[in-house]
Amino acid sequence: MTSLRTLIAAAAILLATATARANQPDSVYLFAYNADPGSGLSLAYSADGHSWQSIANGASFVKSDFAQWGANKKMYTPELTRDANGLWHLTFSVGAATRQYAHATSVDLIHWRPQDYPMAESLEALKQKFAAIEQRQTEAVVNGRRLKGSVNRVAFSHVEALENAKAASVAALMPRRWPTTPHALHASPRLPSTQTSPSMPTAPKPSPTSSSASSSRTSTTAPTAVSMPSCCRIATSNTAPPTTVASATGTPPTRGRSKARAPASPSPPNSLSTPCSSTTPASM
Repeated sequence: MTSLRTLIAAAAILLATATARANQPDSVYLFAYNADPGSGLSLAYSADGHSWQSIANGASFVKSDFAQWGANKKMYTPELTRDANGLWHLTFSVGAATRQYAHATSVDLIHWRPQDYPMAESLEALKQKFAAIEQRQTEAVVNGRRLKGSVNRVAFSHVEALENAKAASVAALMPRRWPTTPHALHASPRLPSTQTSPSMPTAPKPSPTSSSASSSRTSTTAPTAVSMPSCCRIATSNTAPPTTVASATGTPPTRGRSKARAPASPSPPNSLSTPCSSTTPASM
């Protein structure tokens, strides 16, 4: 069901695009103007020469460069024409107090060559030149304003190229935005599958030597029964031998201050503990 809806939506988009392209004219009128002397050259287009639509929302495609400071760079009475070779020529006045005027050329209205500033013979000749240009200009209403400019006929694909170029230049000037989602800001790096996550240090495992030594401290050495001949058996008491605790160094552990021990007295001879001889004793 979801795939069917997706196909229907895609078909509707394709149909709308095809309809819009079918309604687009092959060529349109191009209107070149400047909204005020401080702004640059703006463009608008119309299919019938009456209803005008601004290109790139009235953005400037070229500005005056005749001055040292930006506030003094003015553009008056711009005129845009195209010669037989398809090269665009822009002529405009830079002010009434100078005999110079500006001239610039472009092949696509997007990329412009450096501006030239020819010198007129006199201020009167320069005034007459731009008075004739103003008479050739056409009035048009763009974005609710009545403006004067020059009109040329161009292909509609040229208008699309102007729109796309200006949109790309604006996008290139926009600063990059850092991610603001919590998972993008506070995501911790994952360790590879071959590595293990860091953990708290653990105590080292005791070695076999140390474990045997520690076990010898607490374990009791049991007497080993040795088989002896019946003639050599001795009487033993039922009291278990004293427990001996061995230390790791081989010396008995001491606590506190050690006390001197008295020498052990020799035990009396025991006839029963005398080892028997290898021969059988004589009968009495």
